[in-house]
Amino acid sequence: MKTFKSLLSDSLKLYFKHFPAVLLLVLPVALPVEWIKNYFFVDPYESFWTTMRRDGLVELLFLSFITPAALLYFHGKMTGEPVPASRLIGHAIRKWPRIIVYNFAKNVGIAAGLILLVIPGILLYGRLFLADTVIALEPRGQNPLTRSLIITKGNLIPILAGAAVIFVLVELPTWLLTFPAYLLIELFQPGTYWLGDTLIDLWVDVTNVLFLVFGLQLYMRITGSKAREPEHAAARSEDSPADARVAQAAPSLEAQVRELKAMGVTFNLPDDVLIGKLTAQFEPQRYEKQPYTLLLDVAGSDLVDEDGSVLRMSDDVLSFDIECVDEPDIYTKMVRRFVQLSRGEVRIDELESDVDFEAGKAWLSFTHEGERHELDVKFEDDWFDVSVFDRLAAIVKKPGKDFVCSMDGQTITMLYCAPETLRKLNLATRGRFRAMA
Repeated sequence: MKTFKSLLSDSLKLYFKHFPAVLLLVLPVALPVEWIKNYFFVDPYESFWTTMRRDGLVELLFLSFITPAALLYFHGKMTGEPVPASRLIGHAIRKWPRIIVYNFAKNVGIAAGLILLVIPGILLYGRLFLADTVIALEPRGQNPLTRSLIITKGNLIPILAGAAVIFVLVELPTWLLTFPAYLLIELFQPGTYWLGDTLIDLWVDVTNVLFLVFGLQLYMRITGSKAREPEHAAARSEDSPADARVAQAAPSLEAQVRELKAMGVTFNLPDDVLIGKLTAQFEPQRYEKQPYTLLLDVAGSDLVDEDGSVLRMSDDVLSFDIECVDEPDIYTKMVRRFVQLSRGEVRIDELESDVDFEAGKAWLSFTHEGERHELDVKFEDDWFDVSVFDRLAAIVKKPGKDFVCSMDGQTITMLYCAPETLRKLNLATRGRFRAMA
């Protein structure tokens, strides 16, 4: 992972580079919310704890709308795929309810830790720091709190250090601005304390986006995603190594097959037959518009061939729609196929699972190297709990290779490969894959 200093520096540069966009993301929501709160509901003589409770509730219920939009915006800038405003708004609307629910749970846990012994609350804050990023960028079907606990493991110190530095950068100017702001308002508009409160709150809302940017930088670095500004991609020369140029062009379907083979991905059909089967699913232009990702999605899926038989084009890739829980043993089937990606390098025994649709419960258990493991599975109607794969990958992890995955909408695509292959995959797919566990 990048050093703490470079992560913080990159976060500050990215934030200030796109500061006008930050204002456009924050102010349309925060301005009316803060004005209504301070004009109608604030008593200048109320207690500190009353203010904290009200501000926390407003942030949870209303200002949290900003979070998914800001994260998707900056993710698009970092990956070289800018997101239009209409999609940012739609994304925020879809993710907003989950942000509220899980932030409430997160805040309750952190508050309890702070009240009890302080230190547990601080530690939990660090371990759940990326929950918002998970909600904004990863699909439904997994618990973002559990996912944050998994991906922040071993990274607590840079998270807490970065949050502490940003807190100082945000709060120090706030404290310095508060007195002059109220003084000027009292001189020119006596009694309008709500105006000073609103201005200070808006300043905090705008600068709080820096926490999101730092969290996004951490998330992309921890998960192995590739951050790349568009202008950087355009600046690459033709003298760059072949694998560094993969993501720049729109390679033909045949070229994509060759490149994946060079990475170690095998296919079950001769090239000419493979191309024919692939183009029977989608036009060649579709594969060029979504290079490598669409090819891997199709190659790793179970399809119906012309004769009615099941067609799978590669045993090195597993891809499926996570809205698939329609039978009691679905987790047994998918976990068995997940492990088979390792071609025998990873072994589990006594694999069992069950989905009880009437009770709304699910579970999974298996034995690995003589030890029995039982995993809780989140039941969400017909949505597959993909966090099972991360937890399983953590248990069976071996040096030199990782299970890796990519999420595209509600489709998950997974492989088992070495770090160098993951690097090449991310160059080819603009950082869509991450190491699991």
